[in-house]
Amino acid sequence: MGKKTRYFVGILCVVLALVVFVRRHYVVDFTPSFLAPLANSDLSIQSGAADHDHDSSTNVSTRYPTTSSILSIDNQQSENPEYTSIADRNLHQPTTLLYPLNSCTGGWEFPSSSTPPSVTNTTTTTGSLDSINGSKVICARAVGRLGNQMFEYASVIGIALKTNRIPVFLGMSSTLHDVLQNTSIIENSVKYSNQCEENFVQEPVCCKFFPRFIELDPNKNYRIGHYIESWRYFFEHEAEIREAMKFKDSIVTQARKVVDSLRHKHNRTLTGIHVRRGDYLQVEIWGYKTAPVQYLVHAMDYVRQRFRDVTFVISSDDVEWCKEQFANTSDVTVLQANSPPAVDMMILASLDHMIMTVGSYGWWASFLNPGITVYYRDFVNPGTFLSGQFSPNGTDYYCPTWIALS
Repeated sequence: MGKKTRYFVGILCVVLALVVFVRRHYVVDFTPSFLAPLANSDLSIQSGAADHDHDSSTNVSTRYPTTSSILSIDNQQSENPEYTSIADRNLHQPTTLLYPLNSCTGGWEFPSSSTPPSVTNTTTTTGSLDSINGSKVICARAVGRLGNQMFEYASVIGIALKTNRIPVFLGMSSTLHDVLQNTSIIENSVKYSNQCEENFVQEPVCCKFFPRFIELDPNKNYRIGHYIESWRYFFEHEAEIREAMKFKDSIVTQARKVVDSLRHKHNRTLTGIHVRRGDYLQVEIWGYKTAPVQYLVHAMDYVRQRFRDVTFVISSDDVEWCKEQFANTSDVTVLQANSPPAVDMMILASLDHMIMTVGSYGWWASFLNPGITVYYRDFVNPGTFLSGQFSPNGTDYYCPTWIALS
């Protein structure tokens, strides 16, 4: 065997060893820390069974389906090229996931052309909020409802960690103040409100990454705004964001009762669906779209092909429409719209996988959910005001590991 041949064989062995290592160690049964109260309760499901009787002797109790319950969809993907995600840039999703299911980015890195060198050169990324030792503040004001505020909150934390600034969320009377367990960043507004108003920088659009927020003068205090809705502001600090987004115990307790009942009744893989219609039906002139029932059927079929024994749990601002559309579908449960928004979000986040339609509320239910996320690819009308608020195909808005369907 020649030297070159031995060299290439050696490289091949190393690559194969890495593949085996990744498959063993990164497709895991992982429960995010904010769901720990739910994981410690009696909420496990029997997701590994192939039959519908759920014999306890053959079922495997897990937090969500392991790779053994992921069905091979290679054939379906070759016949249905619309099963794609931002992550694979029109390549098919692999049957075996090579990233933790609940990761927004899955270790994805910016292409060299997408991040200006100045962004990298001027940042001083810190490991945690406790490690911030800078004296300058970065502030965001609470704007919009729960989903919008969660974006603003996460983004100001992410930017603070990137630039070693003190994060401040101006919203003592905000929805988040009543929802989050740890409100120290909100309470910073009492101490730093004056500094927050020294300089204001506004992003030109809501839902694209705005590099200038990372390049601000390190010797000045800033308030940024308004919506700041892009995962790229905080993707390097997912663990910190998930920790910061822990909901109050009272909200977790209410959600636990519902999830416990669902798991006891169905004993199957539970996939949440958030259907937003209401206000979006009134503002279509700006480019907003509501997802048609055809998309929901398509997304549900995708999940059925990928996982065994699925039950879908729908939360919506239009319960009657959902009941009408799925009246004859035996594996669908529609939640009544009688819980606070934060409780419904926690319910969706505590299920095994997510299908979202449109809106920031569904985005955060998906981000906090531990499994895969399917989202509506055609979420805006082309050529409208709203379409100009997003990067092409929503790449700055939707997590690159999420799956886009029409």
